[in-house]
Amino acid sequence: MIHMQRWGHGDQAAQAQFFNAQIEAHKDDPQWLGDYFAALGQDRVADLVRLSITETGNPESIGGIGSSGSDAAVEYYESTVDNLRTAFDTLARDGRLSQADMTALYQDLDLDTSDRNVFGPTLVSDLFAKSTPEVQELFFNAAMAEGNDNSAAIASHVLANMPIDAQARILGQHRLAKRHAR
Repeated sequence: MIHMQRWGHGDQAAQAQFFNAQIEAHKDDPQWLGDYFAALGQDRVADLVRLSITETGNPESIGGIGSSGSDAAVEYYESTVDNLRTAFDTLARDGRLSQADMTALYQDLDLDTSDRNVFGPTLVSDLFAKSTPEVQELFFNAAMAEGNDNSAAIASHVLANMPIDAQARILGQHRLAKRHAR
């Protein structure tokens, strides 16, 4: 199964649904999640995250990111995003989600909205902006590392959803890092 999921062979909808089922079953198991994500690779995890919340994995969805269409489509989308959020939070809490992991995931998710990509803002708002402060900070740092205005806007959206003390600390760290870079 890992080989099929890693290399993308077969029906994309079936892969997305299998990924969702695995995340739901193991969302609170950091060891299992860490091994699963490592076996898949960050690029494939990003693909499967994307597939799992779009109409590919949500057949009830009509022409949208997964939250449009019937009540069943909305419920499926929200459940999937909640499971993904729990999985990322579990990995971060156990120290199995590093900054390098999040940066690679961020790059592979292609959240840039400059091409009118609706996937980016939806995923940022529904998944990362509502995650734990640890995941939010990793995500913020990954977005800021891109060094462009679109990524800075994405980062600021997540930052705005963080506790005020965390916002102040993170902004202070970034200011200090910029001073040292000069």
